[in-house]
Amino acid sequence: MLRILLVLLVFLCASSANAAVEIAFFSHELQASGNGERIVEFPHAFVTLRGRPDAGGRAINGNWGFTADSISPAILAGPVKGRMASAGKAYIRASRRHMAFRLSDSQFGSVQRAYKSWLAVKGKSYSLETRNCVHFIATMARAAGLAVPDDQALMKKPTAFLEAVAARNPGRAGL
Repeated sequence: MLRILLVLLVFLCASSANAAVEIAFFSHELQASGNGERIVEFPHAFVTLRGRPDAGGRAINGNWGFTADSISPAILAGPVKGRMASAGKAYIRASRRHMAFRLSDSQFGSVQRAYKSWLAVKGKSYSLETRNCVHFIATMARAAGLAVPDDQALMKKPTAFLEAVAARNPGRAGL
């Protein structure tokens, strides 16, 4: 009987652990190709969300980052049209995963609302200075309950920004 109870307890713990939504934060810097030219791929910072809320509902398995709709010198002159972008599996594998953790249902709701608020902005929604991929990641991190640095020097540096977030939130690099 004790053995059956232990097996049941392990099963219940495993199922509840798999039920929560995991968020992970990634950066992807410019890369050099085999012939030495720089390959520019976007977004430079993004999140992945995987799992099912503890309270039930649909499972989620996706990734999102914010980028300019088209890359041109116009980005340097001011706001341009922006869009959410999803990365392919190879891009994710080539990116740096800084931290990952399970969200409570409340945190997951906050992340969803933050994401939708970024989608709601129409027109020229991307600004290199005030609304880029790092600003998006900062919004997602705050919504997930992380302490986020308020350092404007980091807002164009995805890797440095996420390193600073990880340093401010010890214990979140697991999973």
